[in-house]
Order: sequence, then C-alpha cells, then structure tokens
Amino acid sequence: MGRKKKPEAPAVIQEDGKEYLAGSFDVEAGSKGALVAHIMHTMDIAKHTDSTNIDSLLNGLQEYLALCAKTNINVTNTSMYAALGLSSDTVSNWASGKVRAADPRFREFALLLRRICAQYREVAASQGQLNPTLAIWWQKNYDGFQDAPIPQKADTSALDQPVNPEEIAEKYKHLLTDDSGQRMEAERERRSTNMMPVEDDQEDE
Repeated sequence: MGRKKKPEAPAVIQEDGKEYLAGSFDVEAGSKGALVAHIMHTMDIAKHTDSTNIDSLLNGLQEYLALCAKTNINVTNTSMYAALGLSSDTVSNWASGKVRAADPRFREFALLLRRICAQYREVAASQGQLNPTLAIWWQKNYDGFQDAPIPQKADTSALDQPVNPEEIAEKYKHLLTDDSGQRMEAERERRSTNMMPVEDDQEDE
C-alpha cells in the first residue's frame, strides 16, 4: 500500500499588508464550504481589529460589511461581533452604558452595530430575501420588536340613538305574559322582605 499523502496546509496570502487564511480556498458560492470560508474570514478580520480602539473597530466593521457584499452572505449579529472580536454580552454592556461609560463612543458604536443588523434584516425581508418567520424571529429577539394589539373602537352608535319605549315594548313583548306584572310585583315584595333586618325576640319584663 502506498503511503497516505499528508494534506497540504493552505497557503497564507497577503492583501493590503494583512495575512488571510480563508481567502486561499477556492469554494463554490452558496456552498457549505463558502459558509466555512466566511467564518474563517471573520476570524482573520478579528486578528487585525483592536476591540479597545474605536477607529480600529470602525475599520473592522467596514471590512466585515465588504466581506458580506463580496461573498453574498447575510449580515448577522453573531458573525459581525465575531469579526470584531466582540461577544454579544460585550455589545449589550456597551449599549446599556454599563461598561466603558466614560467613553460614550463605545455605546454609540454598539448601537450602530445593532442598527446596521436591524436595517439589513428589515430591507432583506421587505425584498423577499429572508424567510418571513426567520425575519420576525430576528426582529423580536435582536431588534426589540414587540407585538402590539390594534386598538378596537367600540361601536357606540346605537347608544346615541333616542330610545322609543313603544319600539322596545314591541321588540320584547314575546317575553311578557298576562301575569307578568303580578309576578314582578311579587318578586319585588319577596326581595324586600328578605332584606329586612331580623329583630331578636324580646321577653316581656
């Protein structure tokens, strides 16, 4: 048997003075390999991005968006954060002002990341490029969208109309009998009697 050939390590290429590993792969657009290459590209961007420097983060963001446009792959929160060397918790803490509150630029940058992702999803969904269920899930879980019931105005037009006693009597006359008046009077008397306070019997002294 011949000796198994050891797979060659992918060559590292140079572009704009930076080293890229994923760019050396020849993959078919839209394939699983392209998705893996995209992840590797985001790792490369993170290598050259300083998460403590706003200018470096902005450059990394531009590089990530250019990558998505070039490879025709969706913009996502997780992928974007990974490309910048950030975690979801870090972005949330910056956005809330809990961390790096002394420098408001980090909060503004975190909010910018969220706006970009939200804008991308909304535009893609409006163009029919995202599954509607997935788009709604993203908007609820990442973009802060909430279901809001549509206020329903009650129709009170009937209450505004003048009341005609004769029409009402005609409408409900089938509910009345000849002895209805007597029965109503007896019912009123019965209720009146039941509601009277009970007095204790007093023995004569």
